[in-house]
Amino acid sequence: MSHLLEQRKSLDDALKQAENQVKGFQEKLAWVQGQISQIPEQIPLSSSASEQGIVGGAKNNLLSLQLKEQELLNKYTENNPHVQSIRKEMELINQFIKEQESQVSRSVSTGKNPLYLEMEMQLFHTQADLVSAEAQSGVIKQQIAEVDKELNRLRNLGPELDELRRQVTADERNYINYLTKVGKTPPQDYQIQVGDQLDIKFFFNPELNETVLVRPDGRIALQLVGEITVVGHTVEQIRAMLIKTYSGQLKNPEVAVLLRSTNVPGEDSGTTAAEGNFVGK
Repeated sequence: MSHLLEQRKSLDDALKQAENQVKGFQEKLAWVQGQISQIPEQIPLSSSASEQGIVGGAKNNLLSLQLKEQELLNKYTENNPHVQSIRKEMELINQFIKEQESQVSRSVSTGKNPLYLEMEMQLFHTQADLVSAEAQSGVIKQQIAEVDKELNRLRNLGPELDELRRQVTADERNYINYLTKVGKTPPQDYQIQVGDQLDIKFFFNPELNETVLVRPDGRIALQLVGEITVVGHTVEQIRAMLIKTYSGQLKNPEVAVLLRSTNVPGEDSGTTAAEGNFVGK
């Protein structure tokens, strides 16, 4: 549940970011649509290059004739046939230019406004970004729904888990009580001494069960964790110490610590026969 709750928080952050992107693209789309509605889609285009070239050539020709006319007037009068011929030709060219310019003005076509085209491209890109952001938001919402479904399933398992924990606690208590009868029950404040013999029993990991002797250095050696100092501690203190020590190695480090025999004069040793019956079970 902790992992799912962390995942749920990350998804919430991602959804918020995606929804902000969706909102941003929606606002941009509305702005582009407003701008494009104010721009004319079609505008007049320039006349064709060929038509402009014809008119330009005629004007150049007219200019040449005008220069030639000036040369002739330097030699002849205005009534001279050569001058009259050039003027007639100039008149025809002038008429041709006027006709061509009139035709060009009538043949000017319209086309899509470049500014409108640019805004139209922005519109397409914004729509694509909006669709992508909405799709991402939808995927995140689906993931959140799946996480919520799993969280609800785990929450519904809560009563069953609590019942199992109660059963484990009861079983552990019965198990420890049984082991206490098998071993030797010391006074509650008895402190372990050198030469005492301890039974270390693991409820969920019986393969680690051991009977150990407290060495002269006050320590015992155990599987997985190595050397542990026990002299001067009560059985319950040693049990708490082992649970903490084994918590890094075992998922359920439930331990029972029993005083099998003591080195104190006058104290009786625990019965080994009872322990043998327990192992046989």
